[in-house]
Amino acid sequence: MPRAIVFAMTGFSLTVAAFARFREQIIPLGLTVTMIVCAIGGCWWPLYQSPPWLQQVADAFLTAWAMEGIHMSCSWRWIPDRLGLRPSRKRTRR
Repeated sequence: MPRAIVFAMTGFSLTVAAFARFREQIIPLGLTVTMIVCAIGGCWWPLYQSPPWLQQVADAFLTAWAMEGIHMSCSWRWIPDRLGLRPSRKRTRR
């Protein structure tokens, strides 16, 4: 997975370098792409408020994975999952 990220960012960097003539042209282009990826990945609003098709698109971006991890760590949902302490759904009769 890290190799795929490196190759994707290298491809993006080469594409930007092909179109930008000066260093000052790279910064607005990079910021625009960053803001779009953050919006799609759920950094500005929760993904569950997005339409289902956008949620599927967001799974392709690392920002969605990062926001899910942050959300799980803030809500403490990851601790029971990792330790096998999920509550049982079975009801016991008395």
